[in-house]
Amino acid sequence: MTLLSLFLTAAFAAAPDIPAAGPIDVLDIQLSQAGYTVAGRGDVYEVPYVEIRMPVGFTITSFCRKLPMMRDRFELCRSRLSSFNMIEPNYEKTATSSEPWAILADKLKIPLDLEKEPRVFPESDPAVAGHAQFILIDIAKGYLGLYERGTLVRTFPVSAGAGGHQTPRVAFTVDKKDANHYSSIYGSWMPWAIHVSGAYWMHGGVLPGVADSHGCIRMMIPDAKELFGLVNVGARGRIR
Repeated sequence: MTLLSLFLTAAFAAAPDIPAAGPIDVLDIQLSQAGYTVAGRGDVYEVPYVEIRMPVGFTITSFCRKLPMMRDRFELCRSRLSSFNMIEPNYEKTATSSEPWAILADKLKIPLDLEKEPRVFPESDPAVAGHAQFILIDIAKGYLGLYERGTLVRTFPVSAGAGGHQTPRVAFTVDKKDANHYSSIYGSWMPWAIHVSGAYWMHGGVLPGVADSHGCIRMMIPDAKELFGLVNVGARGRIR
């Protein structure tokens, strides 16, 4: 039974004469009571969602504490909304985008079913079945998929290059890894780094909800650490 189904069962069990509201109605009511504005609805990667505008001061962590139906499953809410929107859960929506640790996106998508896994990539891909490991990075989607012998084993949100710092669309082979890589070009720490091509790496860093890197593939630090432990030197990959 989904989160919304459990909530609705409890809410209307004591009043059977009242017509049961739909899941979207209940979410809309709680969003309105909490002061959020619904900006739209949709379906992405086979997951229906409601979209809200993020006011100044918004964080995913505080949001998951604020709504009753989210607070009851706080850790799942925080994890799913963070991954679904490519936003670090403790980053804050600020008045200006120049502040550090600021959310750059304007809207947040809220899955109607927190248990439902987004189908970003196919579960199997015969085209990469000949590789022990294959890393597929889709810049338009903002996700990275790790395949083993053609079977998808993990999916991670990423932030790629923006503006004049585009991420190269290339096929690559992982030739080195560095748990504590330091960029001499930008003077910044790039933890759990996996080399892609030239000066470009996959590494832990900032995910503000939009493409925002200088060309590297940024990941949330726990995700980058997990990928670092999974991927072997010699793994093949492609950025599209």
